[in-house]
Amino acid sequence: MKINFKGGNTMTRLNKAITRYILAILLISSAGYVKSKTEWGLSARQGERPTMEDRHTVKTLNKKLTFFGVYDGHAGTNAADYTKDHLAENFSKFNWWNLFQIREQAETIGKRLIDNFNKTDKDFLNNLKFKHDRSGTTAVVAVVDTNTNKVTIANCGDSRAILIRNGRVLLATNDHKPKLPKERKRIEEAGGFVHYDRVCGVLAVSRAIGDRDLKDKGVIPNPDIYKKDAKKGDILILACDGVWDVMNNEEVAAFIHEKFNKSNKEQMHSSTQNTGEETVEETGDNLVRRVARELRDKAYNKKSNDNISVLIVKFGEVDQERQRQKDTNASLMARLFKSKKVFLGLGAVAILYSLYHFFA
Repeated sequence: MKINFKGGNTMTRLNKAITRYILAILLISSAGYVKSKTEWGLSARQGERPTMEDRHTVKTLNKKLTFFGVYDGHAGTNAADYTKDHLAENFSKFNWWNLFQIREQAETIGKRLIDNFNKTDKDFLNNLKFKHDRSGTTAVVAVVDTNTNKVTIANCGDSRAILIRNGRVLLATNDHKPKLPKERKRIEEAGGFVHYDRVCGVLAVSRAIGDRDLKDKGVIPNPDIYKKDAKKGDILILACDGVWDVMNNEEVAAFIHEKFNKSNKEQMHSSTQNTGEETVEETGDNLVRRVARELRDKAYNKKSNDNISVLIVKFGEVDQERQRQKDTNASLMARLFKSKKVFLGLGAVAILYSLYHFFA
């Protein structure tokens, strides 16, 4: 599109300035939609527990961000159900500034995750429907930028995420256990205590969403934030402690690496038969889902006595040329409009001035 901005009266020039402003917005927005070929798969089973309290989320937030989450409920399913339904929703609520994609960097995503973990916890505890509920849930989530393969991870509790490359662990979240010095100190300063590695002898994690009775004893919903740039072929695993209780990070990384390498040579199969009334769930891309099932059943066969949920994300290749174009455009607009106030202020002045002359 070519527009001639020369000549014309004040009103014409102003209208053309507004047109420039709108085109700038469109430039920033359209520059961001360069997707990698990311695949994902989930497999979950009830295992030896009498009920299934694990939940999960896979939600496309917009044309660049996808939200993945695994939640391990305890003392009932209400907290896990509520978190599944609201954590990603709270994160994705529309913000006009996100449209411009200048500031939507990992730091901003991390802060939004922290804010929304706390909001979800507060809203759940203040919901009259759950005023007598004592359930809680851990949460491990990853927000993946499918334009750049940038990953921002948040974890609260002992569900865990690891990012692997060629069978090696690049990044692993740390579990929140009451016996850890930092966690124990906070619990004791809040008036709680740690007994048999449990908060007040009850809860085996020191951070969780929900757990109404222990909120004044140092159990907090604040997640830790991790950031990493993934590459083609990298694999992200989110899983509840039903996996990590019986396998360490390196075992899982080696197992997953082997299964993906084998997948192109022979058909994988699960060695476990599902019987009775056990809850089993699978979804996602075929190959990745099958690998998730293999890890799930590996943990089960190693005598895990908990619910087992495995969510795997396999990163594809980013279109580097289009990504460079996007970065150049975004950098240009960031220089033109150095702050949110300036950017929105200029637009507001232009629009108000135009309206004034229109109705005058």
